[in-house]
Amino acid sequence: MALPNVWGGGASFAFSALDGNNIYNEAISANLLSDRLGLGFNTALKAYLYIAFENVSDIIFEVVSSDLIKASIVANDGSISSAEFIFVRQNAVLVRRLKAYKLKCVFDGDVEYIRKGNTEIYTGENGTFALYSEENEAYRVSAFACGKNAPADAEEAFTTEVNREISGKLDFFAKLPIVEDMPKNISAIFGKSMSVLKSLAYSADGSFNGMWCTPSRLNGEKMSPFCTAMCAYSMRCISPDLAKQCLMSALDLQDENGFIPSSATPDFKGENIEPPILAYQTLQLFKSQGDISILSESFEKLKKYLNYIIETRACEDKMLFEWKIRISETENRCEESRMDSSPRFDGISKIYAIDFSCCMANEAKALSEIAEILGKAGEHLYWSVIYDRIKDAANRYLYDEDDGFYYDRCAATDKLIKVKTPASLLPLFAGFCDKKRADSIITKHLFNTDEFFTPFPVPSLAKNEEKFDGSIHRGAAHPYFAYFTALALLDYGYKKEAQKVMADVVSNIARQYENSGVLYEFYDSRSVVSPSKIKCSGEAPFAYIPEIKRVNIRDYGVTAAVFAEIIMMLCRM
Repeated sequence: MALPNVWGGGASFAFSALDGNNIYNEAISANLLSDRLGLGFNTALKAYLYIAFENVSDIIFEVVSSDLIKASIVANDGSISSAEFIFVRQNAVLVRRLKAYKLKCVFDGDVEYIRKGNTEIYTGENGTFALYSEENEAYRVSAFACGKNAPADAEEAFTTEVNREISGKLDFFAKLPIVEDMPKNISAIFGKSMSVLKSLAYSADGSFNGMWCTPSRLNGEKMSPFCTAMCAYSMRCISPDLAKQCLMSALDLQDENGFIPSSATPDFKGENIEPPILAYQTLQLFKSQGDISILSESFEKLKKYLNYIIETRACEDKMLFEWKIRISETENRCEESRMDSSPRFDGISKIYAIDFSCCMANEAKALSEIAEILGKAGEHLYWSVIYDRIKDAANRYLYDEDDGFYYDRCAATDKLIKVKTPASLLPLFAGFCDKKRADSIITKHLFNTDEFFTPFPVPSLAKNEEKFDGSIHRGAAHPYFAYFTALALLDYGYKKEAQKVMADVVSNIARQYENSGVLYEFYDSRSVVSPSKIKCSGEAPFAYIPEIKRVNIRDYGVTAAVFAEIIMMLCRM
């Protein structure tokens, strides 16, 4: 397999629970710096660790992954030496470089500095850091640690054998599935995707009985059941046990009444929900692994979850479903839908949501199939009926014959909200359409270059909508929209069209990765603007400073998962 080797400012660098203890409130993470060979740590007291060069003509990267940076440094005289950064503990990084090259450690804030033998200790109001170093004839190795026991942790991390650690990190890539007949650069991005997914894993802790994951390693990022379901399925390529534990971790959060929150940490639970996808992804994981325990251990909890949603979010007289909408908000009106600032929610307090209804129907269909596999005939029939009821309601109340398209319906006016978003394509994914209706949606809307067939397909708002501006929920392309669309096209027999959508997603992500070295949360659907400059809320800042303002997340787990799945699907075609 080709190894990922593109340096990118903001790329994630973190330890994984697959390699040792990785506790949410103790583990640190970093992002690659844009202007030097080094790391910016996501700690309360911001720390920067980088190698300062003199008389260097080039840096050639061999590996740039989530926990290993390996580079060849070309001096002006033509001599070549190596430099490595390796995450070896949840709070410690090893750095090896030529003795002539200095390792710099700087902070955003005042620190007290003392030196004790080989250990340099930096203490600030918001944290303690330590740097332990030794050298031989040519190279100098340093261990950098953060935490209340930083000096001891740095000295312990230093005892790690560097070459063995590097070998172990590289062995991770050797064990991944081979993506046959793919260009070298695509194979490398597949490896990058798997590396990102690996970095998301935390150890069992608090509410979580096994390994669990967050959508990214940004400091403080919380667990999301939707993102967990997406990431866990692709994690099977790394470890079936990791995939199962992470998927089950979402169910660990369940309250007695069936509620599963949209965000959580080991000691925190949010109050909202997310688009339900846990039953569907559980079924997919079973089909790929054949482990019946995945189904038997999750069935009752999944059933309880869906019943909770039916009891609390189904409309009074229709089997359709409602998101919570915060009418007073301007940029985060419907966070539950994952389309926070979409114009479909502008000026509206209550809707019968097409995406929520499709997700619930798809979950009911999946749970019905799970029940059948487990030999629960009554449950199989019951959830099949629930699916049919949602499908019938959506086709009756949320479809517009004139436009040949599905929409949300406003509860107050009982009128369709004619705003075209990817939510209106989900009836294809849920199987609501007969062949004639599906053909019409696909030809009239999906493959319409004025609507959803943009250079990066399936924008978050149709291109010809008045409020399209290319921002996060008003025109940017989120890869998972295209992924679900491609799956729907395959279900309806549109193989070539599905391949086209997937190929466009791959080419766009690949181009931006080669330019920036990262996998973004969302992209410019017009393929003109760098993803780093797309608006989230307000203007995107020039620098990658997520703690100051919401920005396009680098090395986003869902994008990594979607890219990996699409590559494997294309390999099978």
